[in-house]
Amino acid sequence: MDWLILMDGERKASAIIMKSHNFILVWPP
Repeated sequence: MDWLILMDGERKASAIIMKSHNFILVWPP
């Protein structure tokens, strides 16, 4: 699987994008 993890320092949130399924998960919600 091709995972891309983006860290947002200001919002202290992590965006995990699984490009193989075109799926975007934002954590925390």
